[in-house]
Amino acid sequence: MDTGRFFFRRRVKLRVIMVLALLVLISILVYEGSFLNSFHLYLKGAPKQHNLRIEGKHFLLEGSHHIIQSGSLHYFRVHPSHWSDRLSKMRALGLNTVDTFVPWNLHEPNYREFDFGSDYLNLSSFLELAHSHGLHVILRP
Repeated sequence: MDTGRFFFRRRVKLRVIMVLALLVLISILVYEGSFLNSFHLYLKGAPKQHNLRIEGKHFLLEGSHHIIQSGSLHYFRVHPSHWSDRLSKMRALGLNTVDTFVPWNLHEPNYREFDFGSDYLNLSSFLELAHSHGLHVILRP
């Protein structure tokens, strides 16, 4: 088989898969709009949203230049009794942001059955604790 044709077919397949995955993600977000609204219930009383913009090569937070110094902490892999300790150590390192992602395979063990309240999966407690330590959060879906 011609290697050029093989790699061309492979690239086309990857592009098709990426487009399909993007379409599936968009359709889920549109279809599951009711879930997204209910997710905000878990964050009631959370701190106000900040205005973060990009201007040129700089981030602007509330209108002033801001450098994001972030570290990653996977809240679902650390016992909740250790969250405060880990966040305070991140703050002591000079970080101003904690980065984490939401493991949907754990939060939705069965179709449309969501768990945001058990020990390791209490996302709202983790976000509130990060705020109490003075850390911004980059929350990746």
